[in-house]
Amino acid sequence: MRRRLFLTLASFSLAAGAVSGFSMEFAGRKLARRPQAEQQPLATKAGGDILREFTNEHDLSPLERIAMTCSGNLQTTVSAYHTKPVEVFVIKNAPLPTETDCDGRTPVAMWDRVVVMKTKGKVFCTASTIVRVYDEALAEVVGSHDVGIGQMLRLYQLPPTFALHDCGRLEDGTLWRYYSMDCTDKIKFDIVEEFSKDCWDLQP
Repeated sequence: MRRRLFLTLASFSLAAGAVSGFSMEFAGRKLARRPQAEQQPLATKAGGDILREFTNEHDLSPLERIAMTCSGNLQTTVSAYHTKPVEVFVIKNAPLPTETDCDGRTPVAMWDRVVVMKTKGKVFCTASTIVRVYDEALAEVVGSHDVGIGQMLRLYQLPPTFALHDCGRLEDGTLWRYYSMDCTDKIKFDIVEEFSKDCWDLQP
């Protein structure tokens, strides 16, 4: 059963300062972006490699490390691995009330979005996303139920800034990750993805 991603529309604090908009909780764990000073995609402020830290902590396989570092191209990566097309189904795309960010900007729209990705007839990933849009044209696109995030970024030629913030395993071994993708002045995503245990070994 899919674990629920809880969202709270409120400000909360990080070591580097306040972040406005919402807090996120997944499987009983509060999620937060790493402080801005640390947000090289896979590096920590102390010079360590966050992917190495996660690998040691959660015993990530080489394929799981690849999944952890996909930045808007998970569909393409999984499709190439299985040599099968990947389908994306939007199962929730609910508008949220907008709030001013810590930098004083207010998005024109926000969404609570859930999609599932399937290949070989099986779901291999469920992605829960908070989308903050600062561009009217993009807001119309995100409001559609038939476009994936990666597809939209490629269509509008929006190279995202990717940062991996957290990952873990649930009691049943299911792997999840929390990451962000920001396209300056246009759109921001906070995403939690759950991967099926047989993601890399799907049988039709």
